[in-house]
Amino acid sequence: MRTVWRLVTARFAQTAFTGEQKGVDSLIVTDLIELARNRAISDAILISGDEDLRIAVQLAQTFGVRVHILAVGDAGKNVSSSLKMEADSLELLDSAWLSKYIKITGPAPLAATSAPVIPTQPAKVVSQNTLDQTTHLICKELLDEADVDALANLKAHLSTSTTIPPEFDRKLIAKTAKAVNRRLSSDEMRKIRGFFVTSLRSRTAS
Repeated sequence: MRTVWRLVTARFAQTAFTGEQKGVDSLIVTDLIELARNRAISDAILISGDEDLRIAVQLAQTFGVRVHILAVGDAGKNVSSSLKMEADSLELLDSAWLSKYIKITGPAPLAATSAPVIPTQPAKVVSQNTLDQTTHLICKELLDEADVDALANLKAHLSTSTTIPPEFDRKLIAKTAKAVNRRLSSDEMRKIRGFFVTSLRSRTAS
């Protein structure tokens, strides 16, 4: 008889003054990558449709993890089309299921005295192997999105300069830092930029 273990993780982040939670995506990205890299899971179910999770889904799948999306409401509107393409399956949580198991209430009244602030644990350090894989996927994504003229202009720029144009550099560093959920060191950013240049030259070699 086969034993199946189920791990359920709910991620909650800080709430802004507007009531919107901040930082949830980066926590999910970190959890998914680390669980996949450590072979702790074989399948992951995400109740989300945010396109920012696509890189994490791709990385998890490179470790053999199947990723399934549970959409809330209209999947055509609430789930990114690119995320749907990456996922192994897509199912819908309809209104009947939601009303049966989830009850929405107003915010709790503030206590007379504020509870002590408990410092959060520092984010896990992502291994260099995972950082390299993340960089590879993000470089590929940025180059795939660029049209022929943009690639030609980028190649011409790098033939006379050692810097990456800001419109590419900002996306490259921001997307990589978000995917690994931490600030990048100067050495890491230098390596990531070098990887981008190498990827471009390989793409435009012919």
